[in-house]
Amino acid sequence: MNIPEVYSYEEQAINTVVSVINRAKEMLGDRQTLKQLANSRDVYAAPAKVNLSRLEPPLAITSRDLIADTIEKTWKLTNLFKYSLKYKGSSKDECLQYFYFEAIFSQPTVSYPIPQATASAFFRVQDKLIEPPEKRGVPKMTFRVEGHHIDHDIRHVLLPADWLLAVIMMKVKLYSRIEKGNALCILRAPGEHGSNVGFSSGWKAYPLNPSVPPTHDGEATGTLALSSATSPAY
Repeated sequence: MNIPEVYSYEEQAINTVVSVINRAKEMLGDRQTLKQLANSRDVYAAPAKVNLSRLEPPLAITSRDLIADTIEKTWKLTNLFKYSLKYKGSSKDECLQYFYFEAIFSQPTVSYPIPQATASAFFRVQDKLIEPPEKRGVPKMTFRVEGHHIDHDIRHVLLPADWLLAVIMMKVKLYSRIEKGNALCILRAPGEHGSNVGFSSGWKAYPLNPSVPPTHDGEATGTLALSSATSPAY
């Protein structure tokens, strides 16, 4: 799916302000280190919406509890969706250790108790390994919506329901196109004339008009409900 990158309005505003201020400082001769540039955004960011101080060993368990609490109480997504949260494993390198989670959102109905389409949000918890415990601070947690290319800091960015609904609707439209394309077919029983069977988009078979006799001179042998399909000549 080709889903455009999505930023919240608050995030866009902060990025714009920080970019303008940093450029102004550079033009005035105020050179900043890479660390200062990296931390400049934190000065103008709004207070944290999600407190990560609850993240402590074992991170695989405390992170899962925090994500579930955020989805249900902070983002209030359970008002519109059912969801399941899965632990996807961990990895590490020389400096950091990562823990991965996937939250799968859906909207089951009476007609479709098994949802036709779902939308996922992927969470990553990042813990430092090169600093002593007393200086590490809290781990960092980010999330990314399925099909997007931006990692969002869970402390400052809310996950709106519209992002998930957009993914679900795109999937439903895609599945509908595939189903309609597969439905445009005509079957003929071997050895029998005029026994063609057409398929509607709902995959219900129906016979062609039996009152029209089969011909052998290139004319149609019956009438189809699908206007784009015609019976072959014999």
